[in-house]
Amino acid sequence: MFLGTAAVFPDATVVFTASAQNATDDLTSVTFSSQALGVADAARQIVVIVGAIPQAGDRTVSNVTVGGTSLSEIETNQSVYSFVSFWSGAKASGTSGDVVINFSGTMGQSVDCAVFAIYNADSSEYATAKLANTASATIATTITIPEGGICISACSHSDDPARSSSWTNLTERYDTIYDVYSTQTGASDAFESTQTNRVITTTFSAAPDNAGMVTVSWDKA
Repeated sequence: MFLGTAAVFPDATVVFTASAQNATDDLTSVTFSSQALGVADAARQIVVIVGAIPQAGDRTVSNVTVGGTSLSEIETNQSVYSFVSFWSGAKASGTSGDVVINFSGTMGQSVDCAVFAIYNADSSEYATAKLANTASATIATTITIPEGGICISACSHSDDPARSSSWTNLTERYDTIYDVYSTQTGASDAFESTQTNRVITTTFSAAPDNAGMVTVSWDKA
């Protein structure tokens, strides 16, 4: 009797590809030209993380496109002085492209973006976690990452001067000081085994006035 063979699904992978910043005040739209997107693949999604200083509590990201492809919002930590927003979408073709970010109103100071390519991941996130404004030097979120899944986390702060940062339980991928007041920093990893309630921590070189954090996990497809 033929029993067949169980399907084997590859684990998800995550690659940090780019970060960029624009320190111009009062922007309503910003284009980061020719950002690296990683290896083109039918199983690729692009994740863009937007960091900014709104200086007005009602500011939001209206839309994000990468190489002309529209992304969808996953999660946003929004406040007057600390803003982190995750967007993602499938993009099979292209190894570079313009990242265009439009806002609902003028952002008071500076805009930053980071780009990740994720492969063989579910089209919807598995879990999200966020921490709103805090003045602590160490901030953390707790999240579960499924077997064969991935996790990306980002943190943004506002203070003078901008702080450097370090990470615990995820590998730091970028640490961008995008003006004298602000840092966006991010980390990511892939996991062979399930991580239940994993505590992801960012530690700044000194306590900022305002810091916020968003963490997202994905299952393998």
